[in-house]
Amino acid sequence: MKKHIKRMILIMIIMIAAYFGVKFFLNKEQPIEREFYVVEESHYYLKDSISDDTQGSMLYFTNDEDFHLVVPGMMVFIYNEEKTMRFMVDDVYEKDVHGEYKDGQLFYGRRVYFTLPHTNLTYTMDKMYIEFSTLFDGTYIFNAGSLHVEFKEELPFYKYRSLEGTKKELEPTLDEILVGIWDKGEIDHIYVGPYEAPYYIKDNIIHIVMPEEIHMLSQTFVLFEVEGKTFHISNFKYFWNYEILTFGIYTKYEI
Repeated sequence: MKKHIKRMILIMIIMIAAYFGVKFFLNKEQPIEREFYVVEESHYYLKDSISDDTQGSMLYFTNDEDFHLVVPGMMVFIYNEEKTMRFMVDDVYEKDVHGEYKDGQLFYGRRVYFTLPHTNLTYTMDKMYIEFSTLFDGTYIFNAGSLHVEFKEELPFYKYRSLEGTKKELEPTLDEILVGIWDKGEIDHIYVGPYEAPYYIKDNIIHIVMPEEIHMLSQTFVLFEVEGKTFHISNFKYFWNYEILTFGIYTKYEI
């Protein structure tokens, strides 16, 4: 009789343990499906020497907090759509930036940095593709927007008394660059990246209007042609974007 009772108790314990085990398994949080978005930006840089360690970058967002694109031993290349230009880049690393919500999920922003090629070339990539290759994880290729690198040695500064930028209302990009001046001189042309920019002057402030070809731009250099000479304003960050995913200027990738 005692053996029968012990057997019944043991069976009940096993059944209860099995019940809670199955319940725990069913209620266990399933891993989320990773989503990965690369933001397509306009990247404009001014270099004044071959040894200049100017950094390019790529911004991405993912809902996987533990995922990092850059891993040790990775080789990274940038190239244009036609593949007529292809450079290997060095000093690749990534930094956490701000997070944003999309469809009720938190996405973690990270920016990948790399050193642009040490060359005296001026070059433009209307579409800059970045290729990340690893021995074991395969190859990932992303369109990170456009790239323009201007190489000019010993270029004098354009003297100004104030500098700021305004952002478009419906896009996370520059609308105008406002340059406060004392004396404008005879301005012939103004360039933002590879494009000549329209401008007007009001109350000793040059309003440089961004060309229509420019998208998702918050940092750039500016070139001024004044009375036959070229002057520059160095690469400058005009504002920070904290609502990028809302505007849909990105591409989704499976990774």
